[in-house]
Amino acid sequence: MEIESHKGDSEEGWRSTVTRMVEVTGLFEEADILEKIILHLAKTKPLQLFITSEKS
Repeated sequence: MEIESHKGDSEEGWRSTVTRMVEVTGLFEEADILEKIILHLAKTKPLQLFITSEKS
């Protein structure tokens, strides 16, 4: 499933992913339901940044 492989993202990133999934599958939900899904994903699967330091 694309959501699980996508890991985490920002609200904007999730919006793009969900839009692409709707276009590919042809499935459509009401706009308010899609918005709730996007906000839920952004909250429960946020973008994760990993900071590494280079050793000299």
